[in-house]
Amino acid sequence: MGICKEKGRWIVSKYWPHGSGRLRILAPNHTAAKKLLNRVESAIIDGTWRQLKDELAGKRRDLTVS
Repeated sequence: MGICKEKGRWIVSKYWPHGSGRLRILAPNHTAAKKLLNRVESAIIDGTWRQLKDELAGKRRDLTVS
């Protein structure tokens, strides 16, 4: 999990805590992917990951947030 490049696209992939699914988002570049991954990991540490999960799911419908 983390950041990887597939077919010229940057993908952020991370499991949410408590087995509630996986976050998988396309990012335009490596810097944006790192920022998003840092934001997700900070939310997990702070305990606000459920709010971030809802925010990311509601922001764009073409994201795969499960």
